[in-house]
Amino acid sequence: MIKYFLRFYFLSIALILCACTNYENSSAQGSIISGAKILSSNSPAPQKATELANAAENLFAADGIKESHDLALQALHQDATNEKAGFIKVITEAILIQKGIFTRVLPLFEHNMRIYNIYGSFADNYERNWSEALINFLRDGKPDIKSENDLQKHLDLTIQSLDKIRLFAKNNKDQELTIKANSFLVPDLIERYANACEIKTLADLTYQVSCPDANSRFNITLNRADFEQIQHTAAFWMVYATVANAYDLSGTFSAFNINFNQGELSPQQILDKIFQNKNFGHLRPKAKQQLQAVKEMGVDLLGGIDWAMSQQSKICPLGKPDPNNLPGHLMNTGYCTTPEFKAMRDMLDLILSGKSVDLTVGTNTPYTTQYTAIAFFDNPVTDLRKLGPIKINSCMQLESVGDPTFGGIFPKGDANIILKNIPQNCGY
Repeated sequence: MIKYFLRFYFLSIALILCACTNYENSSAQGSIISGAKILSSNSPAPQKATELANAAENLFAADGIKESHDLALQALHQDATNEKAGFIKVITEAILIQKGIFTRVLPLFEHNMRIYNIYGSFADNYERNWSEALINFLRDGKPDIKSENDLQKHLDLTIQSLDKIRLFAKNNKDQELTIKANSFLVPDLIERYANACEIKTLADLTYQVSCPDANSRFNITLNRADFEQIQHTAAFWMVYATVANAYDLSGTFSAFNINFNQGELSPQQILDKIFQNKNFGHLRPKAKQQLQAVKEMGVDLLGGIDWAMSQQSKICPLGKPDPNNLPGHLMNTGYCTTPEFKAMRDMLDLILSGKSVDLTVGTNTPYTTQYTAIAFFDNPVTDLRKLGPIKINSCMQLESVGDPTFGGIFPKGDANIILKNIPQNCGY
């Protein structure tokens, strides 16, 4: 259970991370960007917004996350339709929510060396691919998330920030935006540029170099191909996070901390102890509304897939993911579909319709049944105890449940047969 929350946590952080500027030069102090000077000018509001957005962009390019966020907000106060300011705002807001998170969550793990080591392993794996600035940013905090309630409040903020990114991409997908990149958004910008270059030898000491426009060394472009992918990636992690955060987790970490350290109880006994917490397992406020919103995101995804399949010659001209598909774009490898995309699209359409879908589990003696995945989102159980009694094995994996329909997902009432046919593997 804990490892899946950790996996979501680090992947979602990885996802979040999916002109006319008024400044004065000084050889001693560098460039001075003055939002106050822009605001105090006699320029009309739209011009102030443009200047503030460009100033925010320069700060954004220098990894000034909070500073660029502050100026982007001021720009939007002047003109709520300024696209550059809107993009900087939603991206920096999502990043700022995660500031210091590697340190903030330490109290949850510090009394359980097994979980602490799993946490450290996840952190180390992801840090290998992140810039030093991002690593320092994620460690720059105080250890203040001390309970499951604290963690779930933080996840609420994370979900909200993902939703703002999703909605911005959805509402601006028909626009085109070029913006200076930074090490948080595109840590491998120079490498991406070099990978898109091609060098041919024409004769002795004579070469032909084909590269994207030089501006793509510093800037990224976004249009519908990028915004579609941003929208649906943010939606995917919203669904993941909403499901993980839908039910009250009170007592979970404390039960694992006490019992793993002392080695007194089996996983089943630990689970039974967690259920003794009267708050654990109840559907959290607003969770039902968030879960029901998943269907709308699914419908949006259907539209995005249909558009992508109809535009392959433009958004995937090389026929496969390649940095030369959309050089200079945020999603430079293109938006490439495969022959399986049509089948996936039709399956998603069937799931969203509420109809039952065929499911086969097991290898030696396959078992075929049906499931209705949307049932969980349309009408989630209000208390996990209604699924009980819940039995788990030594690997903390489900063995059986009291409700054979598992909250209406398996209309034939064969949830326990399905569980028996699913291969069980321990591992962290």
